[in-house]
Amino acid sequence: MIRLPADDREPSPRTGCTRAHGEAAADALPAAVAPYATPDRALYRVTGGPAVHRSAGAEPYGA
Repeated sequence: MIRLPADDREPSPRTGCTRAHGEAAADALPAAVAPYATPDRALYRVTGGPAVHRSAGAEPYGA
C-alpha cells in the first residue's frame, strides 16, 4: 500500500495532489516490482500475458 501525503487543495484545487504525491508514488514503484526481479536484479518478470519485449533492468530510471 502506498502511503500518500494528505490532500492539499491550496496549490491543486481540483485533485489535491501535489509533487509530494507523485514522489511518493515514484518511490513505491521499485518496491512493488522487487518480488519479480531475477536473482541478479537485472530483469523484472512481472506476471501477466506474454512479454512483448524485455526490460533492461533499471534502464528506464537512467541507471
